[in-house]
Amino acid sequence: MITNYDEVEELFKGISKAIEKKIRLFVIGDAVLLKQDLKDGTKDIDLVVNTKEEFMELQKALEKLEFKLKIPGKEYEHMNLNQIFQKEDFRIDLFYKEVCGKFSLTEGMMQRANLVLDLEKLKVAHCSNEDIFLFKTMTEREGDLDDCIRLGVPGLVWIGR
Repeated sequence: MITNYDEVEELFKGISKAIEKKIRLFVIGDAVLLKQDLKDGTKDIDLVVNTKEEFMELQKALEKLEFKLKIPGKEYEHMNLNQIFQKEDFRIDLFYKEVCGKFSLTEGMMQRANLVLDLEKLKVAHCSNEDIFLFKTMTEREGDLDDCIRLGVPGLVWIGR
């Protein structure tokens, strides 16, 4: 369980050092809620990349960092999950553009995302709370409904999005 967002930032810094080509990645899950103090911890980091090249580059970097490929469990069968990588307390759910067969990383989502880290070879953006809310309504994982409520408490802004 990851309980401190600083750990997530350190992971991203390590990834930036391990990759060879510049990539952008989008964080779409509980790590964003952890950063906003809407959640006490997360068991995984949900990442979406926009291109196949970025997917392959990130996969190579995670392997260099000694993450192990893991077979997705039954709770992930409808999520169109591309890869799960595990190393100690860190589990990364990696998606290439599409999540759940219905939720795609669009140009609008990328524009709404908040750039949180701009490293030498890695740009990390948090998807908007509204996009995370939509993502969580399409999954069937334990706790996602509670996360939707957490996201709704500070308020969601749908108009103009």
